[in-house]
Amino acid sequence: MVKFFIISLLSSFTYAKIITPTDLDSLSAIHVLIEWEQNPNTEHYNIQISKSNDFDFIIVDTTSNIPFFICKDNLTWNSQYFVRVQSVINQIPQLDFYDTTKFYTLNRQYTDLSTINTFTNNEDEYFDGITILGLFNHHQTIGFDKDGNEIWNTGEQNNFFMTTIDNYGNLYGFKKEGSLDKPLKFNFKMDILWKSTDHGDRHEFREIMQNNYMYMEPKYQFGIIPIGSWTDNFIQMGYFADGLTQEFNWKAQQISLKDHSNQKIWEWNPFEHFSLDDFDLYGTWYEAIHNGEYDWTHSNSFWYSDKESAIYLSSRHLSRITKIDYPSGEIIWNMGPNSIHNLGDNNICEDIGFSFQHHIQELNDGSFILFDNGNRSTVFRSTDVNESRIIRFEVDSLNCNIIWEYTLPGNSYSNSMSGVILLDNGNYLIATRSDGGKVIEVNSSKEIVWEANLNRELHNQTPGIYRAFRVPSIFPHGYSVVFDNYEYFSENKKGVIIDQSDNLKIEIYNKSSIGQKYSYSLSDSLGYEHYNETGNIYISKDEKAILTFTKHNNFTSENISNNLIFEIYPANHSYAHKSYKINLLSLSKNKDKSQILSTYPNPTNSLATIKLYTPKQQNVTLQVYNIMGQQIEQSKERFFNQGINYLRWNPKSNPSGVYFFRIITESSIEINKVILIK
Repeated sequence: MVKFFIISLLSSFTYAKIITPTDLDSLSAIHVLIEWEQNPNTEHYNIQISKSNDFDFIIVDTTSNIPFFICKDNLTWNSQYFVRVQSVINQIPQLDFYDTTKFYTLNRQYTDLSTINTFTNNEDEYFDGITILGLFNHHQTIGFDKDGNEIWNTGEQNNFFMTTIDNYGNLYGFKKEGSLDKPLKFNFKMDILWKSTDHGDRHEFREIMQNNYMYMEPKYQFGIIPIGSWTDNFIQMGYFADGLTQEFNWKAQQISLKDHSNQKIWEWNPFEHFSLDDFDLYGTWYEAIHNGEYDWTHSNSFWYSDKESAIYLSSRHLSRITKIDYPSGEIIWNMGPNSIHNLGDNNICEDIGFSFQHHIQELNDGSFILFDNGNRSTVFRSTDVNESRIIRFEVDSLNCNIIWEYTLPGNSYSNSMSGVILLDNGNYLIATRSDGGKVIEVNSSKEIVWEANLNRELHNQTPGIYRAFRVPSIFPHGYSVVFDNYEYFSENKKGVIIDQSDNLKIEIYNKSSIGQKYSYSLSDSLGYEHYNETGNIYISKDEKAILTFTKHNNFTSENISNNLIFEIYPANHSYAHKSYKINLLSLSKNKDKSQILSTYPNPTNSLATIKLYTPKQQNVTLQVYNIMGQQIEQSKERFFNQGINYLRWNPKSNPSGVYFFRIITESSIEINKVILIK
């Protein structure tokens, strides 16, 4: 279930709370996002993590200038931890920590049975991040770092298998439910963001045109058993196998499109567009003898081009890439081997020679990339043995030109699954099930920068190495909101204080490591139209933006206390919605009396700061009294300008106890209490 943060900043002097992880939370990761409520007047925060609630041995001790921290070090799997946060005011750590939160890390899912051995050949060219790997047969997904340490997984019960990660860190794949594979959009917290009500073929699932979801589903039709070297086997099984009788089940993959409400709005059936005269001659009919059906197309990937309004479909068993016009469904061209191999007439780019390929994608420059498994490379390309390769090519006027090609070395031929992506630094990240399973990063000069040996043979069931992606963080939704001038009003309120020269300012920190667009709104309880705003803002990765809301002209005759509601969410991660309810005290330039706005920290163990509003230029004197009513200190008279000013009291050798501040100005006398604890 998706959780929404509703953070109330209306409270009195209750201690602020840790928002995430929640108490007793169980996490399938050893990178942990820690977020807590903003505390008034705080310069920075101390964050501590321990394995015991008495914090006798602290394993993480660090600071943050905002109420947000991502812990990437020192945590291990299958452990319990305690986290606490402490405010630092006037460079002095405060007496009390936030309430301690307890959380658990669960078990590793892949490296509990085997290790992932990694080798980095070029540190400078390695594209930093976490490698996310979809395990086809295990129906799981894992994330591991450059050194092979498992960082994240989808857990023991979720059965979430990833096929794609979009540019914003959303995951797409399938959830196993009995015998059904349900297309699924999810996040690294394992929230289900969308799930199909129908079964899908678990090779590909993508979100296109925002909130429309494209996937493939099995489609069947009776057809012939063509005459070939396999004929006698089928006759012995009781079939005619004469190349004429419609007697055997053929299987293909239909492309289906659903909207966000799970209504099917478009479909493309290959039985209606491909010729059944086109089929593989080199082995798939022998597999049909054992399977009881003919896996005709075995479509395994597609790519939707928004620019061209076209779909590129990879049909493995036809060794074919098809460009399909959307929404008419008309075939623009078929690419691949032609009628010499019984795979169709008028195919373009037959000399490119790929076979049984996977993972077709269109890149930003209009070129294409795919993993050529090469199951028929000895036939189509006259290689001595079957070879797997990565090819990047462009299509120009129905002619193809290979602009980059990489043949997997040694015994890295992969006869099934596998994939490739282009990283932002120009390197290629390749996943292959061959040679025990590998993920390798190759630069444009075809040098191996980094590789991970997955040791899949150590698993009782081969995990099925499908596709790998590289993400900068498992927290693409991470961001923090900080309110400027967030302070104590008095002994029973805290919030934002502004005078007539101030604007309301809210800082948004993008901590997702991905550039994000945010949508926000601001409203208030008094119904002022001026504080009824909505907007959008783009924030680059690891940067901050300041939202400024101009003070309303109505705030002139008196001090006004107003409850504001600020809501915000990343446009591509709406589940990370946050709602803040805050007090806003707007000070009037016409108010004729001075006012103590806050004393902080309170209680204090050392220096205390008094925030004072003076309506005009005037002299101010501070007197301090103990609980017996005895004056123990008086400051020199100081001249303050109109507006917000500050006085500080250093208790020095005064003992613990209750003290009273008496602020004497030309317009009023104000009294405030402070508690000293040493």
